[in-house]
Amino acid sequence: MQPGTPLLRENFVNTAAGCNWQGVAGQAVSPRGEPVIGVEVRVAGDDFPGASTTTGANTAYGPSGWELTLSDRPTGDRYQVALWSDGQQISPTVEIVFSGSCQQNLAIVNFVQTLPF
Repeated sequence: MQPGTPLLRENFVNTAAGCNWQGVAGQAVSPRGEPVIGVEVRVAGDDFPGASTTTGANTAYGPSGWELTLSDRPTGDRYQVALWSDGQQISPTVEIVFSGSCQQNLAIVNFVQTLPF
């Protein structure tokens, strides 16, 4: 994981949704900072059935950006985020606990590749 993440902050990408939204987003990069595209990002939570997307699906966060909507309002829920490739988890699981506030309804999680996959 990139130092400084996960970072909870105010939603700055989905401005139309504003506080009526909660999500997790980020990007994946190589050790040299190059985008790593096409890796599956899986998110699960206590009362969240789970969802996935791929790196590169939302370039608002960078060339390898990704985003998943978790709720239509800020909650204090807990989630787990991890990268997957070919049916195998390739990153540590990152746990995120939201505060339930509009000022922290977006969790940024950036991954840095350390091993080939």
